[in-house]
Amino acid sequence: MSTPGMQNGLWLVAASWLLGQSAMAVDLGSAFSYQGRLDEAGQPATGLFDLQFCLYEQLTGGGVLQCAPDQPDVPVEDGLFAVAVDFGDAAFAGQARYLELRVRAGASSGAYTTLSPRQLLRAVPEALRSRRAELATSAAHATTADSATLAATATTATNATHASQA
Repeated sequence: MSTPGMQNGLWLVAASWLLGQSAMAVDLGSAFSYQGRLDEAGQPATGLFDLQFCLYEQLTGGGVLQCAPDQPDVPVEDGLFAVAVDFGDAAFAGQARYLELRVRAGASSGAYTTLSPRQLLRAVPEALRSRRAELATSAAHATTADSATLAATATTATNATHASQA
């Protein structure tokens, strides 16, 4: 016997499953989360601040590789803030990258103050997964690979097993 409560429960389960399926298909993009602490005159800062993030190849010196779009009026509470920084897809190709943070009072048009030292950016789990995929010499389900297993087409495969067109 089905009760209204059971029907609502099944509806919630179905809706949750559908939402979960659509969430899995979302592209991660190239932005990453950055959390920091900002002090002003030796005390945790509070208020709005403009932030600028730039990439370098070296810890000190060298020219700027790229700056992300400015982050205006970032709320800082008890010195803590969090932003999404996006340099685009091409900024990270496996070489060391150092992040420089520049700051100024919010709603200001004055010069930024550069904070130091620069911070070495480390790989995150999704980036490590991508690097492994880039270096793969074989794949069970790939568009192109040196070796193909169960491929629908294997036009560039050196070795094709169970390919419908090889």
